[in-house]
Amino acid sequence: MWGGRFADGPSAIMREINASIPFDKRLWRQDIAGSRLSNGIEALISRMIALGPSAKRPPHIVLESDMRRPILLSTLLLASTGACHKEAPPAPQAQPEAAAPQGDARNADTASKGKALPSTEIKDATGKTVKLSDLKGKPLLVNLWATWCVPCVKELPTLDKLAGQGGNLQVVAISEDMEGARVVTPFLAKRGLKTLKPYLDTTNALLLGLKEPGLPVTILYDASGKEVWRMRGDLDWTSAKAKALIAQAG
Repeated sequence: MWGGRFADGPSAIMREINASIPFDKRLWRQDIAGSRLSNGIEALISRMIALGPSAKRPPHIVLESDMRRPILLSTLLLASTGACHKEAPPAPQAQPEAAAPQGDARNADTASKGKALPSTEIKDATGKTVKLSDLKGKPLLVNLWATWCVPCVKELPTLDKLAGQGGNLQVVAISEDMEGARVVTPFLAKRGLKTLKPYLDTTNALLLGLKEPGLPVTILYDASGKEVWRMRGDLDWTSAKAKALIAQAG
């Protein structure tokens, strides 16, 4: 087919391509006249030249058929103009962890009711290690949150007010920020949240142990350390709905 022309190099093949395309179809290519073929096309043509006349090529490289000529012409043309350029898909970017649905939009989940308070170790703002299970003895409202979580931050002021009401309920807000007290302590201070005592789960051991996919998550335990319900998403913890939910701890 083009065996005799291969010796003339890539330019001869491109002239063959242009000759096979109607004039009006070639006009749009004038703006790229003189541009070099991509390395991939040059390598292909160089390989075909090196292989010599088609009669001497192995059967799988023979392109003699007239049916294959238009296909090869089209492939070379499209590749040279970038129209069929296919890049590898970009590496997936790390996505922020999705927040849980808003609590007001769903009921409290009682699927884990009766489960014991985890003995997971957490730390207070001073770095002292505390076992979560050691806090039982009173009804306990455990809230998992993070400074980067919008719905978490939204409900923090109402949790702070709830903690300031005193009474028989303990409110324990546990940050899942991996930077720990360095970011959590000033974050709470900046927002004037003085009642909540920050606890830290910098390894996310508690979140993973509870098998929760997102934040915020709030879990109510009764005085004996048994789970009553868990709420995924933010809630106004000073609302009538929250009061009724908390009353279930007895």
